[in-house]
Amino acid sequence: MKKIILLISILFISGCVGMPDIFNLTGTQKTKVKEQPLDVITVQNINTLPKPPINTGDQFSISFEVTNLEEEREVEDVSYELLDTGLCELFGGDDKEKSFTTDSPFVPKQNEFVEWTFKAPTAEDLVHINSKCPVRFKVSYSFDAVSEIEVDVISADKYNQLQQSGEFKTFVPTLSLGRGPLRIMLEFGASQPIKANVILPIYVTVEDKGTGLYATIPKNALTLTVPTGFSWGGASSCGERFECPTEKLCYNKEEIMMIERKSPTFRCSLTTPSSVAIEKVYNIEAALNYTYDITNQVDVDIKAIV
Repeated sequence: MKKIILLISILFISGCVGMPDIFNLTGTQKTKVKEQPLDVITVQNINTLPKPPINTGDQFSISFEVTNLEEEREVEDVSYELLDTGLCELFGGDDKEKSFTTDSPFVPKQNEFVEWTFKAPTAEDLVHINSKCPVRFKVSYSFDAVSEIEVDVISADKYNQLQQSGEFKTFVPTLSLGRGPLRIMLEFGASQPIKANVILPIYVTVEDKGTGLYATIPKNALTLTVPTGFSWGGASSCGERFECPTEKLCYNKEEIMMIERKSPTFRCSLTTPSSVAIEKVYNIEAALNYTYDITNQVDVDIKAIV
């Protein structure tokens, strides 16, 4: 009987791997998340005319629309580039590459139409075998990812008073994620409210949730800013890959690679204000200026005609 109970216990424990962290086993505090949409610049209405298959030697066109979904913000460095056509040849239409923002930024709700004309390869080029032309292109733009998380700081006297009276209530911070495919996730390593003049661990991770690809965070691009009264405590408060030149600011001093659409998680040590009157809620901000690439490929069937 003891062996059966032991076996059931082992199965239960091993089955917990990959389960939701409902017990908060990671040591980070739970947060409420408020997030804006992922899409900023979209590539939509991709069409091929005439409809494939295309006969060898014939012409066809590929078109698409580039749209700024933002209702308030302009977007910088919006451009497109034709990357590959296979054995098909660019025959006419728009440029192979172009910037929409040479003279002015991409304004809210702006929509641009792009169309290329191609010539299919000859039957001889395909050795009289049906084939495909992989027409691949990318659209790029620059934007800012911004995240804010609340932190509730309480005086030591008020903290002890609430503990003794049994009226202490845990504060659940809200993490606000700005618009865009890159999300800067912030989590605290201690429950709140947090006492004044103590070290508060904070964990930082960048995640790519979009339809494109973001491979590397350039140096000096990811910044962490705290309100007056807080302190990062030292130049290496976020580890060797970050630099904290002032009490209020930290930034990455070297490139950070994204692996499987996610950066490593960085642990930072933050010192809360030396004193507060009673209790106050602050906001800590993280920001990342980035260039994002959205790549599309249209595989056009080519029919070999003798």
